[in-house]
Amino acid sequence: FGGVALGMVRREILPGTTLQARWPDGECSVQIEQNEKGATV
Repeated sequence: FGGVALGMVRREILPGTTLQARWPDGECSVQIEQNEKGATV
């Protein structure tokens, strides 16, 4: 779900935002960045 969920919210999150991604076996911080197609991680 991690990659899919991030893909679903990425256009609603402003570039420069830091998110905490969590899944059953771990977690990490992800930084939203701007590119020609929109925000991505």
